[in-house]
Amino acid sequence: MHHNDVTRAVDFAIEKQIGGQFKVRGDEKISINNFMKLIEHACEKGPGSTKALSKVPFLKLSEIAEEFLVGITHDRNMRLMIQHFEDNEMDCPCPGTDFWETSGLKRQEKLSAFYQYHRYHDTD
Repeated sequence: MHHNDVTRAVDFAIEKQIGGQFKVRGDEKISINNFMKLIEHACEKGPGSTKALSKVPFLKLSEIAEEFLVGITHDRNMRLMIQHFEDNEMDCPCPGTDFWETSGLKRQEKLSAFYQYHRYHDTD
């Protein structure tokens, strides 16, 4: 979902003092792989050119020590979370009612359009 729509939703909820738990989602269903392709396009890289870390089914001895001393690293945590969602497809992993239906607001942005027209470079 585009950050402008998230900002509008938060502003509206604060202004109208809406309470409860809501799902604030975009109207596009984009898989992790398609999301990576959008980002690669925005970075002017070829589709699929970003390679994942090799998947190891168990922690190495050094990772066990690291985990014991300082906890799981952000990168490994993100990789494990993405893998979990790919392995356990869920229609809606978050509870609550749809914010857009409840508020009557309409989404104004498309995530795919945002990445289609924005370019990122190593110097940004």
